[in-house]
Amino acid sequence: MTASQSGTRVVRRKIDSNDKPQISAYYSVMESITLNLSEADMVRVKALAEKLKVTPEEAVKMVLEQRLRYEETVDHVLEKNEELYRRLS
Repeated sequence: MTASQSGTRVVRRKIDSNDKPQISAYYSVMESITLNLSEADMVRVKALAEKLKVTPEEAVKMVLEQRLRYEETVDHVLEKNEELYRRLS
């Protein structure tokens, strides 16, 4: 796995109490990775990318983001219902 860092500038606009726009900016660090995929997996990624009309890299990113959100949701539900599960066991 190869990682490199590049800064990304994100600008947000706020309105203060005098209705004057104010700009605030912050930098976030984005990292990149290199994946070694089997030929069969690469065919699947390319097919998904074509279906979604995005690049293969964007398709992989979308799938990963969706999976991470799913994991967060599952963790939240399990944590929220922990007491119920304890009482039922």
